[in-house]
Amino acid sequence: MPEALTLFLEDYRITEGLEWIWERIGEANKYIDTEKPWTLAPDEEQFQRVMLKLLSDIALIGFVLTSFLPETAEKIKGALQTGKTEPLFQRL
Repeated sequence: MPEALTLFLEDYRITEGLEWIWERIGEANKYIDTEKPWTLAPDEEQFQRVMLKLLSDIALIGFVLTSFLPETAEKIKGALQTGKTEPLFQRL
C-alpha cells in the first residue's frame, strides 16, 4: 500500500485516505483526457505505453479500495486478470 495512504489509515484519517484515492482516480481520468488512447491505435508503441500506465493505475486503485469497497475491488482485480468486465454497481 502506498505510504501516504498507509499513514492516513493508521491514524484513522479515513476521509483523507478516501480523498487520496479520489485524487488518484482524478489523475487517471485526466491522463485519459490528455492522452486520448482511442486515437493512438496507429502508434502501437505509444498506445502500449499509455495503456500500461492506465492498467497500472487501475490496479493500484483496485488494491487500495479493498479496505473500503471489497466487492468492487475484487471486480476490478477480476477484470484485470480475465479481461472481462461486469458493472461495478447495480443500476437503479
